[in-house]
Amino acid sequence: MPPGEGNPGDLSPGELRRLLTRASAWVEAYLATPDGVRVFPDVEPGSLRAALPDTPPDAPEPLDDAFADFQELVVPALTHWNHPRFFGYFPSSGSVPGIVGELLAAAVNTNAMIWHASPGGTELEEVACDWLRQLLGLPPAFDGVINDTASSSTLYALAAARGRAFPEAAASGLAGLPPGRVYASQEAHASVDKAVVTLGMGRE
Repeated sequence: MPPGEGNPGDLSPGELRRLLTRASAWVEAYLATPDGVRVFPDVEPGSLRAALPDTPPDAPEPLDDAFADFQELVVPALTHWNHPRFFGYFPSSGSVPGIVGELLAAAVNTNAMIWHASPGGTELEEVACDWLRQLLGLPPAFDGVINDTASSSTLYALAAARGRAFPEAAASGLAGLPPGRVYASQEAHASVDKAVVTLGMGRE
């Protein structure tokens, strides 16, 4: 493919530039006045769904129309985690470095499942985890991976614990084994209950 022609079947680099310019201008304005919207939208359940078509389109629509729907229909129905008065769940990760990083990550579309799938992604993850280990003052024996959510981390941690307590479960399952026990406080996240159910250990 000659340089500069873009991917076959995709939009042209010029169209990408135009759309990125429009989107980045919207993001800049949105972040400049985070308190210009309500923290929680003034909408009734089902209002956005009612505003959208019941069936998928028969043909593609211009991205400008999709962007207009985003601005006029989706944004007014959002809970704004970037709002300075938002105190629910956890802090927003929608910082400027995070937004730029998400853009670059979306463009390269790498999946660091194994080293061959993405040498750079795999080794960057190793470095980031090791830096975090050092910042927390943990010894070199500690290692880890980056997960998408805390719920995933809970699941993987309990899976590792189950494997340590019941190494035979990987081959033959938990049937016939003595019941295990998971210790958690009354304030434990709901992901703990979900993890023990997913892992076949049961809430009891």
